[in-house]
Amino acid sequence: MIMGLVRTNEGPSFLQLKGDDNIILKVLNTQRHSGILCDVNLTVDGQNFSAHKAVLAANSRFFFAMFTTEMLEKDKTSASVSTITAAAMESILDFMYTGRIQIHIENVFELLEASNYLFVEKVKKACCQFLQSVLDTENCFMILSMADAFSCNDLSQTVTQYVNREFSKVAKTESFLKLSKEEIIKFLSSDDISVENEDQLLEIITDWISYDLEARKDFCGQLLKLVRLSFVSLSQLNGPLHEKELNELIIPRLVTEFKGATYEKEAGKMTARKSYRSVEVILVAGGCDNSAILSNVCCFVPVVSKWVELSAMKLPRWRLQLVTSQDNMLAIGGLRDVCVKERAIPFIERFSGQSNSWDATDHQPVVHDVELDSFGAVSTGSTTFLLVGGLDPKTNRCTSHVSIFELKDGSWLVGQRKSLLFPRAGHCLVSSGDNVYAIGGFQVPNTFAIREGMRTVECYDSTRDAWTSVQPMIEGRQFAAAVTLNDEIFIFGGYDGQNVLNSCEVYNVKLNRWQHIAPMRKSRMKHSAVAHGDKIYVIGGVSDIRGGSVFSSVECYIPEKNLWMSAPDMPVGRFDHQCYISNVSYKFLASVLEKSQ
Repeated sequence: MIMGLVRTNEGPSFLQLKGDDNIILKVLNTQRHSGILCDVNLTVDGQNFSAHKAVLAANSRFFFAMFTTEMLEKDKTSASVSTITAAAMESILDFMYTGRIQIHIENVFELLEASNYLFVEKVKKACCQFLQSVLDTENCFMILSMADAFSCNDLSQTVTQYVNREFSKVAKTESFLKLSKEEIIKFLSSDDISVENEDQLLEIITDWISYDLEARKDFCGQLLKLVRLSFVSLSQLNGPLHEKELNELIIPRLVTEFKGATYEKEAGKMTARKSYRSVEVILVAGGCDNSAILSNVCCFVPVVSKWVELSAMKLPRWRLQLVTSQDNMLAIGGLRDVCVKERAIPFIERFSGQSNSWDATDHQPVVHDVELDSFGAVSTGSTTFLLVGGLDPKTNRCTSHVSIFELKDGSWLVGQRKSLLFPRAGHCLVSSGDNVYAIGGFQVPNTFAIREGMRTVECYDSTRDAWTSVQPMIEGRQFAAAVTLNDEIFIFGGYDGQNVLNSCEVYNVKLNRWQHIAPMRKSRMKHSAVAHGDKIYVIGGVSDIRGGSVFSSVECYIPEKNLWMSAPDMPVGRFDHQCYISNVSYKFLASVLEKSQ
């Protein structure tokens, strides 16, 4: 049976779990409704349901245990089921016999409770997926409560991440103000809640206390200890924060904490929360301009739509790759000379967004036959990344080699993985879910002779250490740029062997299908691309295989509208560079942007 959630014409509040039709189950379902050849009668909430023990046991570990272990119901023709509703039992029985169940906002909680009680995992999973699809600021705490009650760990994690991300908004809702002290403390203690600053958190606390002042005023001291006072502005001491009684409760405590010996002793130990500790940016590093290989680095700050210069890498690099490891940005490989393919030393440089600095990692990997020209690299975990394909610097031919780099006990270990099906260089490498995709590129030696861009696409399954071919692109491409967004892979521009392209394609991973999307405004190759939020930014590049115009321009693609928009140009044009999402110190960015105004 193939399972999957699909939307119906009734809108986003309705989902349906579908499976292939089964003739035998159809017959059994007819018998069930007619009461023919049924061997058990279930009583649920005062309502009777005829059924077949074998069907119940095959779909539910609860019923399997009931009918196969030494329980009272084992040899009986009737059984009572408590805790769940008759409506939920009827829906779950329909699923067991037909493979279909209707889930909507009115029945999802009772279906979740019933499927959890009966151990019907497919229905439970479908309920969790539905609740994720309707998650908003008003219902998030109710969904979180249900997720925790029924051990829906993935759903609980998703909702917690949502609450943390939207904390400033959810804190204004009635459901937040009704939370218990223990629930409030859980969130206020987190480093992950998204607030502009601790001043805002202080206001959130006072709002929660004032919602039921008489019952909650004694919690002031306990909650104020969760405020990171070294990041509260002194203006908060002047109040008033709220009504007079609450103001008299909180302000003296704040003054004591600010001026007292306890605060002075602990202040240096406080750290900023993640939300205001750093700002997410699009970092662009290395590459070439019209005359030189670049070491300079800049970043685009989407929240203000401005470019900021960052500290340069230790060495100029072109055709490098950027990956992440343990929350650090790593620049790996690349060439230092346009004509001589010498290794870039150090092989790995690490960027610190807090200090705005680059340094060589303490223990460089031992790199022997790793290709450093036109290769692909992608992070596969918090401490690992893959390096795939590229040009062999000794033979100037494409390779199919795949290496894995793993950070262990502070040192980089290099291992080998299954080779690509086809040697390739100048390709794109992206991850989607647990898989890695190698897309396009070229196979012939790296000369200015016309070489056809490859259409082929390979998918790497790390659990099997195996590459398999998937649907090829519509057009062959080399030196294109690709990103993953919402389980789809987008690829932009490149060179097909004759022309620099402005055409773009999207790959549906589930359907294994490519289709064209709106073309870019400019044809470009050797550019970079990155997804940020619900947008994709295509950055820089060049207009011709032999050089041509070097672009500083940036185009922004909105997948939902299949629409391209202009974005602010980079400070300098570049190609054969890389870009990646990184985090940079808020204080640093604020100071730079303030000076530029």
